[in-house]
Amino acid sequence: MSYSYIPVAGTVNSTSTYNAMDECLAYYNAQQDVVVRPWVYGNLFSGVIYGAIAILYLAYLQLVRKQYPKFDVLTRQAWMLMGYATVTFILCTMTFTAALKKSVDLLNLPNCSWSDLALEQMSHIQGGLGTMGNICFMLTSWTADALLIWRCLIIYHDIGNLKWVYVSVPILLEVASIVFGSIFCKSISSDPNDVFRPMIYYESITLALNALLTILIISRLFVLRYRVRKTLGPYFGDEYTSVAAMLTESQAMTLVSQGFMVALIVLVGDNGGTLVVYQVLSQVQALAPMLIIYRVMQGKAWSNTTIAQITKTCSFGTVV
Repeated sequence: MSYSYIPVAGTVNSTSTYNAMDECLAYYNAQQDVVVRPWVYGNLFSGVIYGAIAILYLAYLQLVRKQYPKFDVLTRQAWMLMGYATVTFILCTMTFTAALKKSVDLLNLPNCSWSDLALEQMSHIQGGLGTMGNICFMLTSWTADALLIWRCLIIYHDIGNLKWVYVSVPILLEVASIVFGSIFCKSISSDPNDVFRPMIYYESITLALNALLTILIISRLFVLRYRVRKTLGPYFGDEYTSVAAMLTESQAMTLVSQGFMVALIVLVGDNGGTLVVYQVLSQVQALAPMLIIYRVMQGKAWSNTTIAQITKTCSFGTVV
């Protein structure tokens, strides 16, 4: 499906004004089902996820306050994670604000003044989340992928410097993601109606990156789970290596959303479903890392000292 460009009226008289109104109304009515409604529905779904992110962020701050009553005793990792959580929350807030503003603009277009500006707005409704929203979308994606690479390094910590071999390809894909993401933002700014072509390249790279990291993390956690249960028994380490923990650690929800996104673009093309998934993904990619850092602060995520903690718990149970 292609989205035609609406010509802008060049003269100001009654005839051209009525023609502009007819063209704008005809275009708007044609796009109701394929653009306007899907965008608004996507905004509603992403708003629910954004609410979950806000609650999780407040819960995280409360947890930090509980564990560190005085901020001067915060560890370097705690400071970095709190900074990451704050930046992520700000980015997803700006992304949701941009999407909400666009929903309002789309819903108000039939009542706008029928001018050159109104028609130009109608011809640019495919321009993603706008300049600010698209940049925040990219920054959130890049930081989420960087966090996942960091978690992969932590989980592979016990194999020494060999861990860098495992994350070398994800790091290269992260660099490629930044390059193609920048091209994607520039393409939307120069030609908002051609949003899906550059998006497929960017989303394919990030999908490959997240799929690779998911495989690395889940496979390693399975190995660690097997070792812990074989050595200490079947009831130890579940909070670190359970299925739920593996799915959270690997940001599986982001991978699923990206998979839907790429599948819709490749199999169906430019459709309303893509607009819905695009907005949902903009918040899911912020929710997934927030869940990870919340588990890290709770002490339930795998760390460099997890084996020692599990062994200590087992020894304590034996003494008792």
